[in-house]
Amino acid sequence: MGDSRVNYAEDAGLALVTLADSERGNRINAARLEALHEAFDRAEAAAGVRAIVLRANGPRFCLGMDFSFFLGQVAGDVDAHDAVADYAGLLVRMRQSPKPVIALVDGEVKAGGIGIVAASDVVIASERTTFQLSEVYLGLIPANVLPFLIERIGARRATVLTLTAKTLSADAAQAIGLVDEVHSADALEKETRAFFKNLMRTAPHALAETKRLVAEIGDLSPEAALPATARSLLGLAAREDVRDAIASFE
Repeated sequence: MGDSRVNYAEDAGLALVTLADSERGNRINAARLEALHEAFDRAEAAAGVRAIVLRANGPRFCLGMDFSFFLGQVAGDVDAHDAVADYAGLLVRMRQSPKPVIALVDGEVKAGGIGIVAASDVVIASERTTFQLSEVYLGLIPANVLPFLIERIGARRATVLTLTAKTLSADAAQAIGLVDEVHSADALEKETRAFFKNLMRTAPHALAETKRLVAEIGDLSPEAALPATARSLLGLAAREDVRDAIASFE
């Protein structure tokens, strides 16, 4: 798959999903959402893909939704409800994907683009990256972004960022948990390669189970979560490949 919206490639166990229209802000519209869902279909079905990398082809990662559907300008049978639902569905899919989703961000992120970042499992950013929830300037709010942003940084911080439309630097975003790693532009490629090299050493089923278990117990107290954690651990320990790995390690 490759078009003006999203490019897809596979390399060394990674599905590289590239938002391919940075010049115009990689704005989220019906066609781009369709292309992203198609990319996830391919990545999740590919046995050789261990992780999904979301990136952009220039200094604008994503400037948010294309709101033309609110003005009745969407062609065909796509309406505002469908577009909003498809966007929310993409974020849910990212959280539920059995394969880790890594956002590699080098540039500007606004509005709905922050939802894509917040829904990713790991966020790696260059030091020049900035983040802003700008919807309030239009009289809107980042409604679909908020559940994923709150999960990442907490309700109070998400409220402040929404109310103030404050622009965050990459370092400030890392300080509140929106970003996991920040590197200089010169070091970004080297550090990212090191990250992926380590990721390739992990067991794919363990990564998938980590995402599944965290989703199951995320809202539970430690005491309430223990039965599920025990089932998960014992289930993994019963796998023949895990038993062989433990035996060889010892």
